[in-house]
Amino acid sequence: AQGLEEYQSLASTQALAQETVRLRDNAFGQGLSTSLDVVDARTQLAGVKTQRAAAAYQYVVSLARLLALSGQIERFKQYQQGQVVEFGS
Repeated sequence: AQGLEEYQSLASTQALAQETVRLRDNAFGQGLSTSLDVVDARTQLAGVKTQRAAAAYQYVVSLARLLALSGQIERFKQYQQGQVVEFGS
């Protein structure tokens, strides 16, 4: 569940990074920020999205291993259909 917890905790970090991009874009449009500031904000957002994708992947792999080791791999499809972790958010 560590991957899931990390994925969920990174949601607020991603929201903050998205807001930073919005603010930097606005500031750049008003001449109050540089293009480097905008690029840095977008790079940070991309990094957070990558971290969330990695955490989601780790959760899915861990879940599959747990289900396989406990002889319940057929339940994996139920978890997929329940979309415990949404990808691409």
